[in-house]
Amino acid sequence: MLTRQPAFDLAYTIRDTVIRATEAIAEFLHCAFRRDLLSVASLQTAVDAIAGVLDSPCVAKFQKQLVEAVIGMARQILHILIHCDAFSTQEDVHNILSAMLLTLAASPLLTHWIVAELLSSVSSHSDYLRDLSLASDGNMNQFNVVEYENMYHVFRILEEIVMRSDIISDQQVCEEMRKLLDDSLLHISHVFPLFAHYVWRIGALISAKHQ
Repeated sequence: MLTRQPAFDLAYTIRDTVIRATEAIAEFLHCAFRRDLLSVASLQTAVDAIAGVLDSPCVAKFQKQLVEAVIGMARQILHILIHCDAFSTQEDVHNILSAMLLTLAASPLLTHWIVAELLSSVSSHSDYLRDLSLASDGNMNQFNVVEYENMYHVFRILEEIVMRSDIISDQQVCEEMRKLLDDSLLHISHVFPLFAHYVWRIGALISAKHQ
């Protein structure tokens, strides 16, 4: 919720503008996705501006509040990315949404959170695949092809972040990431080899970057 601001205080103005922008983008994505009318290319400029503001000294006193607002928006972007079907034909929506997350991940204030959310998505999807592969009747009728294909974009974002970010220099973070990825492989590599391949690839990149 926005609070009343003193007159002529630029920091308050920037804070309120950023918060309103994140809420508007999240709402637009939610509504557009529900109506199968996703058109998001014009939002990249807004996301660029939002990411640029986070590190500005003039809003330092509101940094925590702004980060929380941007995280909420990023969570919505990731949700759409994972669940978005290929009905978005006028624009390459998956690449646009991926670019938005990569832009946000470039901010040191958001990198760790976005990596954690991406890894959590990988872990959750591997649990889903494991349940399918271990089903006693072997019934794959519940297999969600759209989400399975969209995980490729999640892996691609993770790969780019790992390659360009210093987050892997933190040994504890590195070990936590590798353990989560290793756990994701349990009982799925035979039935879903492509998914397992990407998990192995991300793990190998993390190990190589940390050496």
